[in-house]
Amino acid sequence: MVKSKPICEYEKKYDNRIKKVEEKFKCPDEAIGSGFCILHDPTYLDKATAEEVTKVFMKKVHKAIATKKPLLAIGYNLPSINISATFEAPVYFNYTTFNGTVLFEKTKFNYDANFVNTLFIGNTSFTGSQFSQIANFIECKFKNEVTFLATDFKNEARFNLAEFQKGLFSLAHFQKVNFFEVKFYDESEFKLTKFHDTALFQKSQFYTTDFTEAKFEKEARFIENQFYAQANFRKIKFTNSGGILFDGNLSKLSFLETDISKINFGDNIGWERVYRKPMDWWDKFIIFCEKLKEHNNKFKVQDERIIENKLEQNVRLETVMNIYRNLQENFDKKLNYDFAGEFFVREMELKRKFKKNTRNMSKPNEPLTTHKNILAQIFSVLSFYYVIAKYGESYYRPLKFVIPGLIFSTFYFWSSGFNVINLVFQSGFGSEAMNNAIIRSISAFFPFYVFSSHNALSDLLLRIALLPLLGALFISLRRKLERKYRH
Repeated sequence: MVKSKPICEYEKKYDNRIKKVEEKFKCPDEAIGSGFCILHDPTYLDKATAEEVTKVFMKKVHKAIATKKPLLAIGYNLPSINISATFEAPVYFNYTTFNGTVLFEKTKFNYDANFVNTLFIGNTSFTGSQFSQIANFIECKFKNEVTFLATDFKNEARFNLAEFQKGLFSLAHFQKVNFFEVKFYDESEFKLTKFHDTALFQKSQFYTTDFTEAKFEKEARFIENQFYAQANFRKIKFTNSGGILFDGNLSKLSFLETDISKINFGDNIGWERVYRKPMDWWDKFIIFCEKLKEHNNKFKVQDERIIENKLEQNVRLETVMNIYRNLQENFDKKLNYDFAGEFFVREMELKRKFKKNTRNMSKPNEPLTTHKNILAQIFSVLSFYYVIAKYGESYYRPLKFVIPGLIFSTFYFWSSGFNVINLVFQSGFGSEAMNNAIIRSISAFFPFYVFSSHNALSDLLLRIALLPLLGALFISLRRKLERKYRH
């Protein structure tokens, strides 16, 4: 009697994309001493056996391609792989571990491609590949760089809960794509990427990321994401601005040369800088200093920080100011006048603090935008306007100067209107003098109306002092009332 060969013990449930049901995969291959086949044994693969494992695996790949049947590579433990082919049936690399470099360049997946819970330890490339049906990368882990350069996703792409060390998606084409709770631990790049349908980036973590010149043709949602380093959304094209939503903290986002005047911002939007957790007492001191510098700058965009800290040399002042104008227009249309006013203040602060810099041949690397000297920042008309009225956005500030001024001038005129020595012997404690003092103060406050015939030097000086405050108060109240009754 011939003794039957032992069969690999590996089994795992997977989603059969043809039958649309969940099935159990049972490995049909011959087992070795551990009870698993050489493709499933977690300890079999090493430098000596890598060639053998590759040979067995590639035999399965070629068979699946030739017969146009599904490739069930579930739970494999594989070395470096290089495949450039066309798959006419579903491929399943669920729960597989790739221990070396993985190349799927210029590969065509004409049916669903499943990489659920797949672990890529080495560098990985899907450059120039095409996914005709669903591309499923749910809960994938890429421990090194993965490249989807010029990859064409013709159907839905799912990256939910995936983890990337470095993910490069430049020049890729997406239809529907879902990046829900994705973690990018290092650089991520979406330059010149085209999103032809809904793109969802929600509750994901980004470090350095770059969407420069990406194009969003339909809806895009950036909701509750965490950006730990600068995120470039520059020169973005939003074909359907009404379908674009940003919600969450945007303090790290750079919108240079992007029209954001018509996109949507959620209720939890914010630009206030988020600080890391301090590691020690020195780190606490550094963060404390950073917070002092950022005090009262809850609406400062990342692009202003770039020119403020000279992080880039070629950022123009006018370009950054245009971002604030777009934000003003955006929130003004949505009747959120408080936010619109705050962005107007930031625009005026740029005018007060910075100036355009003209480069010359001797200093070609100087930044295009530089700080004005400290005296020019402090002793200027704009600085005075900010102090007395916050550039016309606060009617409280003029009142804070006007009311004490009126009280002081009233007591001054009162004290000079009667004999202080005989104060205790006068009935009414100088009531007539007080009335005259009040009238003189009010006349100074309303210089175009004459309530008093006094024309002393003190009256003239008081009028000169109160005139700009009166103008600032008028401008502030007019702006508030215009916004309130515009619609």
